[in-house]
Amino acid sequence: MRDSQRPIVARTLGIFAVGQLIATCITVGLKLLDIDVGNGTSLAGSLAAAGFASHMFVTATGRAPNVEERHHLAWLSLVISWAGSLSFLAVVAVLSGLAVLETLNAALDALAFAALVVIVVVVSAFYLGGFYVMYGWAARNLEKKLAARRQEL
Repeated sequence: MRDSQRPIVARTLGIFAVGQLIATCITVGLKLLDIDVGNGTSLAGSLAAAGFASHMFVTATGRAPNVEERHHLAWLSLVISWAGSLSFLAVVAVLSGLAVLETLNAALDALAFAALVVIVVVVSAFYLGGFYVMYGWAARNLEKKLAARRQEL
């Protein structure tokens, strides 16, 4: 990636990370209130964060991310999502003590390692595919809408 592209990509990833944190807090808050939000809210929150970051990218630059930027944004958004999930799990483990670790260990013992790998790969593929859509197709559509608005003015 060219040096001129790095600042906007870094800024976009920062926006994504903040959006991801907000989405996670909303999901956790709803679960603490005993509101069943289902398992898909984590993916939906991540995609909403990527959509907002994509919107900010297009607004700031006046264009959709190019192929190289889109690859960086999608893959690094996946890394941020996994890092956020693992960090949240670590915080919960520290705050609740051994009970969560014992429950997690029992769940992992009941699951074959190959099944765990398949689950991680499939979930990652869903996230990555969604990120590519948000930084690609959705960003290009927004770029077209902004161009049309500029022509109207």
